[in-house]
Amino acid sequence: MKNCVVYIDYDNIKYSKYDKIMSSLFESSYNINIKIFINENDLNNLDPIIKIKNNIFLCSPAKNKKNSIDCHIMIECMDDIYSNKYDCHIIISNDTDFIPLAKRIKSENKKCFLCYDNEHNFNSYLNDIYDNTYNLSHLLKLENDKKIYNDKNKERLDKERLDKEILDKELLEKERLDKEQLELIEKKASRKQRKELRKKEKEEKERLEIELKLKIQKDKEEKEKKQQEINRINEIKIERLSQNKKNQLSPILAEIFNNDIDHISINQFQKKLDKKNINYKKDVYGNNIKYKKYLETYMPNIYIIKKDDNIYLK
Repeated sequence: MKNCVVYIDYDNIKYSKYDKIMSSLFESSYNINIKIFINENDLNNLDPIIKIKNNIFLCSPAKNKKNSIDCHIMIECMDDIYSNKYDCHIIISNDTDFIPLAKRIKSENKKCFLCYDNEHNFNSYLNDIYDNTYNLSHLLKLENDKKIYNDKNKERLDKERLDKEILDKELLEKERLDKEQLELIEKKASRKQRKELRKKEKEEKERLEIELKLKIQKDKEEKEKKQQEINRINEIKIERLSQNKKNQLSPILAEIFNNDIDHISINQFQKKLDKKNINYKKDVYGNNIKYKKYLETYMPNIYIIKKDDNIYLK
């Protein structure tokens, strides 16, 4: 497994709430060494468990506390680059001050990722500088939504289990009363009467079991129907978003090829998209996407990108 080092600008991002997110993102692929750069005030309020688990770098307060932490991170990162101990470097910060550092890391043929949590300060060009970027606040929201869904699902299963327990208790109580009644009757009843009573008891038990199965089946079908409707609505939304992106590209391409031009390079086309302020960095799900993949996905079907990276009419 490859080695990875994480530099946390704690003055810029309070890392504590993202600890589990970072573990789920990278621990399955890398041996992680986390380095937290922090001032004294924040250190006093830091969770003791995080202090024990990670490497703490106390940055002495300077006139410009922010630049002090940035400098410590850059120096430590350069030392790690020259030590050649790590295959991947992860910077956790909302700053753009680390762009030169990221370029230096990648010049050594090492991976460099950026994690941020302030989407308003994030510029899309950072996707071209780092190997990948992660919006921690968005990932945390997804994790919380997943937890809410799991909690609701658990609540539903608990209710079904409780309903079954109540019904089972009712069945047991009825069986007990029926048994007591049967015992009283059997003392006076003939063999034929006892046989008829046992038959009725069996039929009643089977009837209750069938009712329970039907109730469970009905609840299951209703749940599946609701989920199918949710999936159908989501598919319609995604289809509309995809069509909107195709509608953005279609008139631009039509204008180009109406001028007796038989092809245009994807780089030239990218400049035209920039002039139109069209965002080709995100897909319909809000995820980062490569420019060429964006064109292949959302460009109308009458156009094609050939191996020479030019766009042609089919």
